[in-house]
Amino acid sequence: MKQQTILMIIDPAWGTDKPYPSHAEQYRKYHGEIAWLYNPWTKNSRDPRDIGMDPFGFLIIPPGEPTSGGDI
Repeated sequence: MKQQTILMIIDPAWGTDKPYPSHAEQYRKYHGEIAWLYNPWTKNSRDPRDIGMDPFGFLIIPPGEPTSGGDI
């Protein structure tokens, strides 16, 4: 299952409103290798250890998005 399909509400690098593009995959293609300092779906700052392990936010799961393909 493809993750991070929910629209982002803030820019993950700068923390500003209305990111462009607002889909995670499109954002990464457009902006290139820029660290995600904020969770773009909750507006929370990311822990420096999380940024170090996952600088581009691939492991962030948006609230309400399923984490698996079926029921467990």
